[in-house]
Amino acid sequence: MPRCPHRHQPAFRLTLGLTAVLSGLLLIQAASAQDHTAPLPPPPPDAQPHRAPENPFANVPFELRVDLRKAYASPLAQTFIRQARQHGAFGDLMDGPLGPAGAAADQNPDKLDQLMQGVIDTIGLDPRTDVGEVVLRGKGVNQTDLQLVADLGASTGKLEGWMLAMPGYASDDLNDQTLLHTFFVGDDPDMLRDGDDFQDGHHNDNIHRVFAALPQGNDGHYTLVATLNRNDTVAMAEQVMAGNAVLEAGLDGDQIVSLTVNNLGEVGLPRGAYGSAILDSVQNLSFSLASGQNVTATASMTTSTPARARQVSQLLQGLIALTQLGALEEPEMQPLADFLSSVRVTQQDTGDNPGVTAQFSGSQATVEKWINFIMDNAH
Repeated sequence: MPRCPHRHQPAFRLTLGLTAVLSGLLLIQAASAQDHTAPLPPPPPDAQPHRAPENPFANVPFELRVDLRKAYASPLAQTFIRQARQHGAFGDLMDGPLGPAGAAADQNPDKLDQLMQGVIDTIGLDPRTDVGEVVLRGKGVNQTDLQLVADLGASTGKLEGWMLAMPGYASDDLNDQTLLHTFFVGDDPDMLRDGDDFQDGHHNDNIHRVFAALPQGNDGHYTLVATLNRNDTVAMAEQVMAGNAVLEAGLDGDQIVSLTVNNLGEVGLPRGAYGSAILDSVQNLSFSLASGQNVTATASMTTSTPARARQVSQLLQGLIALTQLGALEEPEMQPLADFLSSVRVTQQDTGDNPGVTAQFSGSQATVEKWINFIMDNAH
């Protein structure tokens, strides 16, 4: 099974879902580019050279919510776990972090359970059942207002103990029971070992000083609050200790994941680059995933005008039809075509918020076929 590059910035992965639409455009372009002698149209007079920015989502506000407790208990997660065991996916996933023991886990289900128990014993928490809603939000990727808030339940496990081992660690007392922790995080291990050289936390763009606390609320539950700003973390911790919620409820009913991304026009793609016109047309994006008797995935986009909503709607419907057309020549793609045939694209062209909604709703059995298709093609 393919592994994600470990050096990718975690927050940037939040935006990977947007690349699905862009990938479709690239397929169309590649199919039409067989005649390399055909003249290319001239670029717009004010077009800039196509240079990929280091982080095109640096100024795009976002919020990601995941309820780990509900997600693990959901029928969708249980279906995925069952299929992953059958396809030996867990051994691939754990080969890197756990070495040969992880690679061999799928050959012995008891071994997999032992490894999971080892992880639980190491951190002192079972993320599947102890951790509730987790929120990551900010005004943009890598901005200094990034906030991570998590409901840890009745215990902090061993998290504070492990923080002692983080590079550049220091702490202050907020009160007799609550510590303010600070340490470095980043994707350059060599530089992190020399944390004393980066006391301001801004010496290197890939290294940031995090301020974290695990205050206990009046209900006995602990909340992890972490930001890149000391005053913000202190204020949030004091709010929790005063009995005020900083993790307002956001996932209703069977919802297990939600994502909102605003001001997509601020995405830093050069004009004329693939996908830039789509992002110019879409202002805001929201996505939610719910798993109950059925699995429902909903993506909604707002546009500036009904005309732009109509254009985006046509593109999405065209991409779905293109995939179904491809299944005629590639029978193994039929499960994907069947899945997309259940997606309903609707256009809202009235009122103050024109836009487009794409929604899939299907039974657990339908989704299991789709997961099986993914697993089969991942090996």
